[in-house]
Amino acid sequence: MEFKKYKTVLIIEDNSIDLFIAKEVIKKNNFAENIVCYTCVSDAYKYIESLTNDSSFPDIIFTDINLGNATGFEFIDLFNNLPESKTKNTKIFVVTSSVDPRDIERVRLYHGAVTYKEKYIDPDFLASI
Repeated sequence: MEFKKYKTVLIIEDNSIDLFIAKEVIKKNNFAENIVCYTCVSDAYKYIESLTNDSSFPDIIFTDINLGNATGFEFIDLFNNLPESKTKNTKIFVVTSSVDPRDIERVRLYHGAVTYKEKYIDPDFLASI
């Protein structure tokens, strides 16, 4: 049996089909021990805020841009306001169907571990992380 690559992955995606696909690809590729899913930014952020142990923070966060009442960018902004001691080992991937050059440029302007990825999450992409 192959070992999981990461302990926890957080997916923020409001489209149930896209969320299902992401979860299944992550599971089938033994990418993470735990997969935590939210369909809105506020619930995902409440989850992040509730984590008291720095080691329980997600290793990887996959977020869409367009998420109903809020955007993935708003989540990233909230996340970046948390203490760096908690967030420093987390990589964020904006996984979206948007090919708007402004969205791609906005992702590039974030410091640190924020990367743009056009939908969908696939085995090759997971292997590259």
